[in-house]
Amino acid sequence: MRINHALPRFTLASAIVCGLALVAIFVSHHLDVRRHGIAVTARFHVGFFDGGVWFYSDEWPYRGSIIQVGGQPPLLRQAGFDFSGIYYRYFLLPADSTWSLRVSLWYPFLLSAILPAFSIYQWGRVHLRHDHAA
Repeated sequence: MRINHALPRFTLASAIVCGLALVAIFVSHHLDVRRHGIAVTARFHVGFFDGGVWFYSDEWPYRGSIIQVGGQPPLLRQAGFDFSGIYYRYFLLPADSTWSLRVSLWYPFLLSAILPAFSIYQWGRVHLRHDHAA
């Protein structure tokens, strides 16, 4: 398949993903973190909450609450970072571990909007040039 023939298909697929991501952004603000997560396995869950897609190990994602009181349970290891729409936390406890990763749904929305936006821009340039030539 040549790129010229595949481009309209990629553009359409990208536009569909863009639309689905936009819908997911709005719907995610109305979903309940305690009821609408999906357990893929016992230690891997997925959910759309608060404008992001969450991947997490426990029944609910860790979203920044108390892990220990008075040094109990002891934390063997902890890691995490926050970066412009990405949130990650990992805690290793003596009996278990817990982790959560959130990626903003704006990332897939904006990335999937690039190809359709470029195609619309190109279409407008061609038609504008055609109108001036006539």
